[in-house]
Amino acid sequence: MDVEQSESRTGEAQAGESQPSRAEGKARVPWRALTFALVAVVVGLGAGFLMLRLADSGRVDVRLGDAEFRAGSAESLSDDIAEGGPVLLKDPNSDRDIFVQHLGEDPNRGWLVFETRWPGSPTSCGLTWEAASRQFVPPDSEECEGLPRAEEDGTAARMEAADAVFTRLPQHRIAVRPGGQLIVTLLADQTDE
Repeated sequence: MDVEQSESRTGEAQAGESQPSRAEGKARVPWRALTFALVAVVVGLGAGFLMLRLADSGRVDVRLGDAEFRAGSAESLSDDIAEGGPVLLKDPNSDRDIFVQHLGEDPNRGWLVFETRWPGSPTSCGLTWEAASRQFVPPDSEECEGLPRAEEDGTAARMEAADAVFTRLPQHRIAVRPGGQLIVTLLADQTDE
């Protein structure tokens, strides 16, 4: 067969046969994958909406991160506190700041963890450690006026009707694990009672 016959035969075959449609030439739409992706997105959005509704209803306590964290070595942290005063740490689960305090000589005993603010006070009124007076003091601002100072253990006394009323900054749990690791367990937000 020469080239002319081959070309005419190809032309005849093409003319006589049905030509492939343009859709067959393109990639086919993977309907299963598309359906699965769509269902996954709808289920994910539904689960997110349900979590928001439950958290908003107050029946579920949503906490991101761990309620427990390692604060470090009890021995080295107690030495640091003896030299420079209580250590300020950021609560990893909220916008609260906490003080880690150690009282006494034994690094395995005498640990306290409490918040830097009195319940109900503005976030800008976090107490700071004043080494000279060995007390926690509120910022000197109009917004924080009237907030009490706190002693080394986080307590304060205020006078009400000629009686001293003792109050304490909101506390968290702290323990020394075997091996000397200091573990802080953060409690839920505490409010005025």
